[in-house]
Amino acid sequence: WSMIATAGSTTCNKSNTIAITSTTVTKPQVLVVPGFLGTKLVSATNVAWLTNNEVLSELALNDGGLLTFADLRYTSDGKPVTPLTPGDIFSYTNDYTQAPYAGNYLGCPSSVFGATLCKNNLATYNALRDTLEGAGYEVVQFPYDWRISITTLGEQLFQQAKSMTNLAGIVAHSMGGLVVGELLRCHTQSVSVAGCQTSESLSTLTKVPIVTLATPFGGSMSPYTLLQNWGDLIPGAWAPTQLGGNWPTAYQVLPHWTSSFAIALGKSYTSDDTYAGRAPGFPALPRADLTAMALTYWQNSAAFQHKFPNAHAIIGTGQST
Repeated sequence: WSMIATAGSTTCNKSNTIAITSTTVTKPQVLVVPGFLGTKLVSATNVAWLTNNEVLSELALNDGGLLTFADLRYTSDGKPVTPLTPGDIFSYTNDYTQAPYAGNYLGCPSSVFGATLCKNNLATYNALRDTLEGAGYEVVQFPYDWRISITTLGEQLFQQAKSMTNLAGIVAHSMGGLVVGELLRCHTQSVSVAGCQTSESLSTLTKVPIVTLATPFGGSMSPYTLLQNWGDLIPGAWAPTQLGGNWPTAYQVLPHWTSSFAIALGKSYTSDDTYAGRAPGFPALPRADLTAMALTYWQNSAAFQHKFPNAHAIIGTGQST
């Protein structure tokens, strides 16, 4: 008699030999899409964003980030000053013995940050990964260069999703939800879609569960405050206009309102007025052409009204996400 095992079941056949066969069961895969600043950007030998050495250097130099984070800059014609590629997402890599991470440690000693706040900020995606893996999922990360156009990122995410053999869900944080939105807009319709780099449809995307966490679907004013040097990338780094004034995403994630909005001195201004510097107290954004590019993105997004029954948005208003 032979014992034949297939995926956990057995059958017996009268024979002079024993045959054992098996099949491999693939875990369901969850695609994790991080938020703005949530992916490490690296060169062959250096981590440009982010390491403890950079934080300590910036606090010591107090130059506003111009020297410490100079590698993050784009030129005015949209090219990176220093070629960088996505590393892992925060803070997946714990092995700092291999290039480019060797000597570029990212951790939470109390002398650099408040240790608890630092751990919550840096290890958020590790906790998400561990929770999903504990529930039986294979976690696939989507690290990306958060400076480039959301439309381009949506296309990159499509290529990642298409390559997965058992996609069971997508979890996206903050701006990552906007990237997922562009993925759905461009790749769930059977027609050519305005503003998309390609329009190949992937039917799986209309079926899998999608969860977004604190995604600013209505936009966020945080990039505006950064681009006006009213906020910090990290404590002591106060010069994001020079660093991020040429990043397309810094414009695309801004809110857009077509009706008048009471904003100053009892008068009403549209977002176009505000970003062009026509609202008192609100200086113009550095790049009018990138503001126009963002307007096209907003209009294309607003025109996409398809409903996804398995998609869920966790807003997270008033609490850390």
